[in-house]
Amino acid sequence: MASVVGALLQAELVFNFSGQWNIESYVNGDNELIYFYRNDEKRNRYYDIRDVVINSNVNVVYFYPSLCEDDIQQAQLISQMGASNICTIALKSEKHGHTVKGNNLPYIICRDKEWWEHFDKVEEGKEYSPFKFMVKSASLYNATKAYVIDYFWMIVHKIKTWLLH
Repeated sequence: MASVVGALLQAELVFNFSGQWNIESYVNGDNELIYFYRNDEKRNRYYDIRDVVINSNVNVVYFYPSLCEDDIQQAQLISQMGASNICTIALKSEKHGHTVKGNNLPYIICRDKEWWEHFDKVEEGKEYSPFKFMVKSASLYNATKAYVIDYFWMIVHKIKTWLLH
């Protein structure tokens, strides 16, 4: 949805985290709403958003979990179209929606379009762990600091839970 809204608003840059590009394959599946609206042109026109985004001037940075079958299929749909305005980044995760770490978002959002274009050219086709990507996008110092702080709070939470039980 972020990609469509960005295209319609003519945004310069959009971040898409595990977005679905085409949900037509789900029409005969378990999702009752998708099935129900399959013949409603007002709604089903967004079942496949690839052309809307690719034919716009918006640049999209698309993050997807590279070990999740549904997201792999969505990434392949974009790859097959050869979209030059979409920078695709594969992050090692099995869960839909689990790509970058939350503490990496400020660094991601603050990067400009040129940085992402350069990243796409240099790093095309590579797969990253969330930590390794944070090092690439934020720096080793910031990535290490964020992970140490996260680890510290995880330990504090475990100790607190242990003391209260």
